[in-house]
Amino acid sequence: MHLSYFTNIIPLTGNEYLLLKPSSKPLIVDGEVVEAIKTLSCAPKEVINALTKEGFLTNLKPREEIALFNEKVSSLI
Repeated sequence: MHLSYFTNIIPLTGNEYLLLKPSSKPLIVDGEVVEAIKTLSCAPKEVINALTKEGFLTNLKPREEIALFNEKVSSLI
């Protein structure tokens, strides 16, 4: 598992961050979740499961993820 190629982490105020990714709902998380993303091998299982469910973590290689995204966009046109 790794962070999706399309995920953006935007600092908000204090210890809050906004996770953005196309086709996923935005998530507001705290700094502990952002740190967990940086070291997924040590992250709590609940964090990994939640981020995977919301589409922020993936097993796809970057090239595969980009191809899948392009396919979804093409189907909308």
